[in-house]
Amino acid sequence: MSPGLRGREGVRGPGRLSVTPNSRQGTSPHPGGRGMESGSKAEYFVGIDMAKAELVVHVRPTAEAFSVANDDGGLVALVERLKPLAPVVIVLKASGGYESLAAAHLAEAGLPVAVVNPRQTRQFAGAIGRLAKTDQLDAAVLAHFAEASRYMQIEAMAELTTPPLIAEQTTIPPKAA
Repeated sequence: MSPGLRGREGVRGPGRLSVTPNSRQGTSPHPGGRGMESGSKAEYFVGIDMAKAELVVHVRPTAEAFSVANDDGGLVALVERLKPLAPVVIVLKASGGYESLAAAHLAEAGLPVAVVNPRQTRQFAGAIGRLAKTDQLDAAVLAHFAEASRYMQIEAMAELTTPPLIAEQTTIPPKAA
């Protein structure tokens, strides 16, 4: 055997010899080297479960989870935490108006927000086998929904995600004397 040939084992060890001339020699365990590209930027998808008092946040693919108060201070902290991630989309479930203030803050900060129909997310949760009902699980399902829907147009409620209209909807009218 010539010194340059190593038999069926190849230079990468047993079972690692590529026999197709078009194969890619790389370190990735995935065909085509997915996930191993240098310079590729991570894509983040955020799901936020809304409640009157707090927002439960889940970030995919890192599985980072945290909560903030559903008030101006909590929303400022939320924007500061999410802005560096530059998420592809932040999904909020329509929750009887609780989502309006959060959607306004996120949209005004230039973050991509989609307010989605609760029925869609409930059906998605059933399809992926996540029927348990906790705020943390709901936020994780919303983030998963955002990621799974990246190539579909998420039907955002335009009237809730347009900043001037959000401001109108969240402005409290003065009480009549």
